[in-house]
Amino acid sequence: MNLHSAAASGNARWAVTRSCSGDGHPAKERMRMARSRKRLLKGDAVGLAKLECALRGEDPDMVPHVAADKLARYREGLRLLTRILSSPGDPTLREAAVYGFVFAHLAPEHLVLLRRIYANPHEAPGVRSQAAEALGSHYSNYRHIWQRRYRRVIDLLVRGLDDPEPAIRLWSIYALAGHKDPRIRPKLQAIAENDTATVPGMWSLRQEALWALDWGTDLVLRDPQSF
Repeated sequence: MNLHSAAASGNARWAVTRSCSGDGHPAKERMRMARSRKRLLKGDAVGLAKLECALRGEDPDMVPHVAADKLARYREGLRLLTRILSSPGDPTLREAAVYGFVFAHLAPEHLVLLRRIYANPHEAPGVRSQAAEALGSHYSNYRHIWQRRYRRVIDLLVRGLDDPEPAIRLWSIYALAGHKDPRIRPKLQAIAENDTATVPGMWSLRQEALWALDWGTDLVLRDPQSF
């Protein structure tokens, strides 16, 4: 469940994002929320255990992605998500765990983990596309202090624009929006002109590419579905 696709599932976070940003796209809100989490909290064992149960789909009142987001606010919770993602496992659980990284306060080693997940062709497409969203939320913060690894992430995401899986192409577009690498704009223009694929429950890659090309041309980010 990426932030875009949360719209189709009634996820409360999507509703909050739309009402706060007013642009139908979570890009500005993801940045604001990431900046707001400057420190990880210390959680109590009982509360964290309940969140872990919800993450594993054992709580009918909380979807796993919301549990992952809550866990990522705590040191112990972020360690749990990292352990889940550091070894093979159920793709549904892994996708939810990656979602927790989108707004979390991450260290460089978490970015390395996200990069490895995204680059792994054996990962489920949902896990890889969620990793692309998380990378898009964080990697620009490391542009100066992490230059070589920043370049590696850009290289990976640019290659992701040619991935055979439409969801991965879409979230690679999302992650690259607004970045000035000279390779990006021609590829986005080619997708806008030629890629007819649509991600179920969302919109076409053409619309996402047009949205990314429009980034920075106006003070208000537009909804991809308006293109």
